[in-house]
This record gives sequence, structure tokens and C-alpha cells, in this order.
Amino acid sequence: MGWVTNRSKSWELKNMWGVFLTFLFSILVFSGLQSAFIIAMGFSVKKRSWIIFAIINYIITMLYFFLFLLLFKNINTFVQAAWFVFPFINCLFAAFISKEYLQRLDLQLLGKTLEWGKTYPYDKDIPESIEIKQLSEAEEFSIVLLKWQDKIDELSIKKDIDKMLTLIKVIGEKDNTESAKFFARHTNVVEKMLRQYDELENTNLDNEIIKKSKDKLTESIHLATKGFENELTLLFKSEILDVDAETEAYLQNLKNKNII
Repeated sequence: MGWVTNRSKSWELKNMWGVFLTFLFSILVFSGLQSAFIIAMGFSVKKRSWIIFAIINYIITMLYFFLFLLLFKNINTFVQAAWFVFPFINCLFAAFISKEYLQRLDLQLLGKTLEWGKTYPYDKDIPESIEIKQLSEAEEFSIVLLKWQDKIDELSIKKDIDKMLTLIKVIGEKDNTESAKFFARHTNVVEKMLRQYDELENTNLDNEIIKKSKDKLTESIHLATKGFENELTLLFKSEILDVDAETEAYLQNLKNKNII
């Protein structure tokens, strides 16, 4: 159990990168980078107010900078006066939003679709997410795939998702270490690709850049499906070899005892 989520403390620390980087670059010359980190956090969990704050804070910082130069024509005086002020505001704000950021990120990773401008009380919304978390890895992955299959319009991707669902069911039934490695290797990346494709579809843009991006994602998703097939084949091959070796040992033991 973490400090503000139901995940581990190590997970929370790992995903606090935006806050840590904001503190790391708490020097005036890097205030633009601080704002960029806060904006990235806002985009990742769909929090518009954070993005607006970071942009306004950066604009005010730059206006103050040029006004100070214009009036005093001495950058050293400006640095002495504002060395801590604006970076400190960014750090304070990043620390303030860290709890909500981690909770929204947790809900999003557990399958909840976040929307811009909406708040999500963690204690209220987490029970639904916990139900998903308690499912098997195969069932959880299947729920994610079904969600994107319903949202995405591209038929070839829908067909690839159908194949993935069939393969996932078989792999999930193989309750062993290799199947666990399979889900750890594929789940997050495949979901990100499907999410990205859905976002590109929703732009309703039909220019060359969007088309190339969609084509690349379509090909990547198709290759991921082939990867599923190949991994399942390898799992069967490994099991067959294990059974063959076990059978040979069993028969040899019977022969040694003159039973056969």
C-alpha cells in the first residue's frame, strides 16, 4: 500500500518523475523546463487547470524578466531578486498536485477513462478499479482490448484485436511463469498503441502526417498480433519438450524395474 494510492510506495515514487524533475530544475534559468514537466503531467492525466497554471506562470516569469531588464538593465539584480520566487512557486504547485496526479494515473491505468475538466474522487472511483485489478492478468488485458475494439473504427485493427483476445485466453490458461512474463511484456505497450490510434482517429484530420502515423500504428499492432502467435507457439513447444522428457524418464524408470 502506498502513501496516497492502493499501489506500492515504489510505484508512487517511480511515477513522481514530474515532481522530482520540477524540484531538480529549481533554478530560474530552467523555469521553462519546470513548466514543461507540469504541462506533461496535466496532459497525461487530462487535467486542464494544471496546464493553464504552468503556461500562465511561465508567461508571468518571462514578462517579469524583460520588465526588470528594461527598468534596471542589470540581470544580476534580477537574478538576486527572483532566484527563488518563480521556481519555488513551480515546486510548491508540483508538490500540491502530486497526490491527485498519482490517483488519477492509477485510475487510468486500471481502465477508467478520464475526461478533461472532470474530477475523480479516488475513494469513490477506486472500488470499480479494484474489481478489475483482482481479475486475472488475461481477463484484465481482455477488458482493455475490448474497450479499444469498441472505440476504434479501423476494421483491420478490430480483426487483430479479435486474434489477440483468442490468443490471450489460451495463454492465460497456462498458469506458469512464462505466461506472466508475456502479460508483463505486452499489456502496457499494446494498450498505448491502441490508445494513440484512437486519439488520431478522433482528430478527424486527414493530412499526410496523421495518415502515416495511423499506418505505422496499424502495422505495429499487426506485428504485435503476430508476436502473440509466435509466443504461444513457443509456449506449446516448450511444454511439448518438457512432456517428452518427462515421458522418457517415466518409461525408462519402468524399464529399469522390468515392468515393461
